[in-house]
Amino acid sequence: MLKIAFIGGFDEVGKNCVAINSNGTVVIIDMGLDISKYIEITEDNIPSKNELINYGAVPNIEEYEKLNWPKPKLIFIAHGHLDHVGAIPHIITHFKNVKIMGTAFTIKILEKIYLSERKVIENPIEIINSDCKYYVDENITLVTQPIAHSILDTTIVCIKTPDGNVVYANDFKIDTKPVLGKPTDLKKIKKAFGEVKFLITDSTGSVDDGKSMSEEMVKKMLDDLFSYIDVKENLIVVTTFSSHIQRLSTIVKKLKKEHRKVFLIGRSLEKYTSIAKELGYFNFDKYCEKVLYPRQIQKFFNKIKNNKIDRKKIALIITGHQGEPNAILAKILSDRLPDIFQKDDVFIFSSRIIPVQMHIENRAIIDQQLKDRKVRIFKDIHVSGHPAKEDLREFVNMMNPEFIVPAHCDKRLKDSAVEVYQNMGYKLNENIIYVNNSNYLEYESKNNDKKEKFKLNKID
Repeated sequence: MLKIAFIGGFDEVGKNCVAINSNGTVVIIDMGLDISKYIEITEDNIPSKNELINYGAVPNIEEYEKLNWPKPKLIFIAHGHLDHVGAIPHIITHFKNVKIMGTAFTIKILEKIYLSERKVIENPIEIINSDCKYYVDENITLVTQPIAHSILDTTIVCIKTPDGNVVYANDFKIDTKPVLGKPTDLKKIKKAFGEVKFLITDSTGSVDDGKSMSEEMVKKMLDDLFSYIDVKENLIVVTTFSSHIQRLSTIVKKLKKEHRKVFLIGRSLEKYTSIAKELGYFNFDKYCEKVLYPRQIQKFFNKIKNNKIDRKKIALIITGHQGEPNAILAKILSDRLPDIFQKDDVFIFSSRIIPVQMHIENRAIIDQQLKDRKVRIFKDIHVSGHPAKEDLREFVNMMNPEFIVPAHCDKRLKDSAVEVYQNMGYKLNENIIYVNNSNYLEYESKNNDKKEKFKLNKID
């Protein structure tokens, strides 16, 4: 029998965690944070594991224990975003000695997380290629394929079982020309995976019409932006996702072409860019200088504020595109760091707001504070790392699953994904399975009752 437990990521964007049980062999995929809740609960204190679970900041791994399933054989991490990997140091004690597996970039990020938490990884670790076939036992073979996303080394995962194949696709985009990393090749993925019984798939972009644009479009956006703005006398500041190495490489190369000396500010950017250099993806040290620690940043910003550094010859890349209270941008605007902004400075958001209420509210505050300083703001120099409606249609048509489970979504996004699949001929509660956290599914291929091929339960 095949069973799937939906532990996190089905009531929110983030906190991803799924457990797959084939005849007693269990593999867990992802252990991520709900980043907005994690920021809230850790802002003023260091919470316990139970506090993190009760607040909803990490997957409720105690749900797994209620199932009375065997100890997992493997924990696989699909990619290195914190909403997929960030909860591991907080809840891994439930799974002592269970192997953690992922690609090189993903595992390097996990190691950095442990270092920042001042913890030591006690579980065995295995690094795999993004194109991998791993025999777990006679019940499960794990097959991975590279797929484009907004972080390097992202994989799409197939769990092959005697009762059918389960494909886990949280997150991805259909990008055949990424700036760095491997492109999405749907035909190659389909060939590697074969027939798909259950498709658990990204719904984060399900409200967006059309297709998500290739990452190479950001270069064209920046070229267009700098073709018409006059920035000869002004400071340029850019913010984007610290983990988005493709985006950062595009930005720093463009700023160098504008004859600016580029500075990366803060340890978050250093964490990811140093991994990119170590793994040979991009050497930021050739293009940038780094200002990493609080005292260095304070001193550097004081020089900018007091015009001891020529503003028209530099550009800064900083954190804070979601308005995060402890990011560099928020600290500048709240006077926790020297206020470096002057009238007509250029501020570029190479991002869009993550659709979570906390981020929406924080960004509204940040935007107004920049406007109050009469800074010129340029938003949405960005392309999504998630599939839009037409991408979902293309992906599902290629995978041709028997059942679809919308994932990585709140109710609004889930409902939108359901509508896409219904328009393709799939039917809700027949071959579109609408699940929430704490649901688990049972399926047996020998069941000849066509009216009930699966059973959805609540974890009690």
